[in-house]
Amino acid sequence: MRKVLLCWMLLLIVLGKHSVIAQVTVTKPDPIIGTWKLEVSRSKFPRQDVASPKEQTETYREVSGLVQVTITRTMTDGSSDPRQLSWPSTGGIVVVEQGRPLADQQSIVETLIAPGDWFVTYMRNGQQNLTMHKVISTDGKTMRQTLKGTDSRGNPYEQIQFFDRYQGSSR
Repeated sequence: MRKVLLCWMLLLIVLGKHSVIAQVTVTKPDPIIGTWKLEVSRSKFPRQDVASPKEQTETYREVSGLVQVTITRTMTDGSSDPRQLSWPSTGGIVVVEQGRPLADQQSIVETLIAPGDWFVTYMRNGQQNLTMHKVISTDGKTMRQTLKGTDSRGNPYEQIQFFDRYQGSSR
């Protein structure tokens, strides 16, 4: 009888350990997490009605269930627009934490398609006016951002930005 009881106790202990192990699964951060430097020479900026970036760095972090990005850029006209934005790590409405606020009746939504694949919708007055598709390469070393919208004259445009992962970046 003692042997049967001992076997049952060992079985319960083993099963208990497996259920604890199953609950302690480590999730990998989204491949976008890290620091990215804009490669201006490889990027395409077709809009003539606005200044384009001369240099830009985007640093993505995961903080308490949010993706937080700090964007620092210097434009070709010398202006700069540092910003910090955040949204739920599963996708959702973007909040401006620091920097120039969104214009009245403007909103941004980040949609997670798959890890390393984000689709961003920009809205003004309830109408979509710009989209951005961010894709991280399979090797995790480059990010391509494709923006599609209309310029101030109503002409459609496509802007493509290439970023390289900063070597000192964690990932």
